[in-house]
Amino acid sequence: MATHEVTNQPPPLTGYNVFAADPALVESLHREAPAVPPPTSNSRRTRGEAERRSQGRAAKREPPGC
Repeated sequence: MATHEVTNQPPPLTGYNVFAADPALVESLHREAPAVPPPTSNSRRTRGEAERRSQGRAAKREPPGC
């Protein structure tokens, strides 16, 4: 049962490139692994997308089957 409306939440990230948004990560990858091409695949570009976050929450709720 909701007790109140939460209004201090940031808007959902859409089209957010978490790799490009981290300049320290980008610089360290270029410095430490210059032969490795920068991440350009769709899966790496969209880690901040709502669907990916939803999948992450689902994975945390459901333990792996053994």
